[in-house]
Amino acid sequence: MIGNASKLDLAKSALFYYLLAVYARKSYWHLRARGITASIKDVYVLVSQVCQACILHGGECDAEHVQFVVRLILRLPSMRKKVASEMGKARLDIENKLVPKGAGVTRHLALPEEGMPIEWILAEMEKMDTELHGRAAIWNEGKLSGAVYRASPSLSLPPGYP
Repeated sequence: MIGNASKLDLAKSALFYYLLAVYARKSYWHLRARGITASIKDVYVLVSQVCQACILHGGECDAEHVQFVVRLILRLPSMRKKVASEMGKARLDIENKLVPKGAGVTRHLALPEEGMPIEWILAEMEKMDTELHGRAAIWNEGKLSGAVYRASPSLSLPPGYP
């Protein structure tokens, strides 16, 4: 059984490399015959034909056609730069909105070496509450998200909780 699986994998790999070589050869000769400008124009015509086919079907396109067009557009160097720039701006904007900054802001990026008393923890939580735009208990308004936060102002467990 292992021998058959290996032969099948070998056959699939051989077919893949054969098709890759055929398309690479076709692309090479197409570029040599038509030139870079005409080849880009051919791609543009192909994309426009796909878009026209989508429009003729009442605006409903196959997911494959849409993905094909989007992939082609995103491969353009100018689009790559634009997408990277926009993603950088979005990341910076999200970070600026979510992470308080400034001289009076305390950030705990690692757990302390030794356990801290509950009074210290509560004092730090209270201090962090006021660091975010100077408003305490903004988390009560549902404006913050996180993986762990207290559900009520009291720290007691609900009845019946083990």
